[in-house]
Amino acid sequence: MRADVERVLDELIRPLVEADGGDVALQSLDASRAPVEITLLVGGAYRGCPGTPVVVDELIAPVLERALGFEVRVRVVPRLEPG
Repeated sequence: MRADVERVLDELIRPLVEADGGDVALQSLDASRAPVEITLLVGGAYRGCPGTPVVVDELIAPVLERALGFEVRVRVVPRLEPG
């Protein structure tokens, strides 16, 4: 399952996020319950941006759900970036 999530991030989500100045990476996933909980590290323009929750709810989560075929709950945590 982790490989599938990574593939969707690489092929569908990361290009859109990078075009907007952001960065996203998979930190963890918990498939022990439904919906599957996916935790993403966000950086670049998405780190600390007040609009990031909207991007997650309206773009990232729906793309993941369509591509993976199951319901997900996406959490984001800021990526620690150098200085």
